[in-house]
Amino acid sequence: MKQNKKSRTPIRGLPKLKAELQKEIGSRCPFCLTEDIGHFHIHHIDENPNNHDYKNLLLICQNCHSKFTKNEWPFSKARQQKDEYLKLPYFRLLESDPIDAFDYQCYDMKSSNGRLAEEDTNGSIVNIKVTDPFNLKITLKQSDGRIWKGEVKLKTKNYGELFFIYESSQNEIEVGRRECFIFQEYDIKNRVDKLFLKSLSDHKDYGNELIQRMVNLQP
Repeated sequence: MKQNKKSRTPIRGLPKLKAELQKEIGSRCPFCLTEDIGHFHIHHIDENPNNHDYKNLLLICQNCHSKFTKNEWPFSKARQQKDEYLKLPYFRLLESDPIDAFDYQCYDMKSSNGRLAEEDTNGSIVNIKVTDPFNLKITLKQSDGRIWKGEVKLKTKNYGELFFIYESSQNEIEVGRRECFIFQEYDIKNRVDKLFLKSLSDHKDYGNELIQRMVNLQP
């Protein structure tokens, strides 16, 4: 006699929930990092198909989903990944308001391949926008009016690559890449947010740069 399979209860508000879950993963599979996915699968982390709590759901691609359903991967692998996503509001600390005059002054150049290294901030202003847990958009307005815009694609919560386009007042355009390391330092009164950019471009290497701002933690 065949046993009846456990019935699945429908997920309420499924379209909105899937949109939130897809934003959480940055529209790429958390495990194979594939972005070209036509249809994500909803994986129930505790393997209970009726537990639709947000903390128990993770969007993944079909191939990676099959590794869980075939018991090739332990359920703890998905739980660990979900826990990392739940910590990602940390990135909101990096977000900045365009009207803030004190916003991310930069940069301290420790090495500059022939250019004069600058140990003090030079009046340039940087604005950072968190578009999803894996992408930060950066606009830098230099003190002489030059502008470059870029996007950081994060691979972990502390590391990624910056892709940028630089436009000068003479309509010169240059593109480049930087490794991006995100970290914070604290003392009793302040928090210092830092993005260390290490050059990856062979052409016109401007050296390492440090973008930083200080936030007063006292009320």
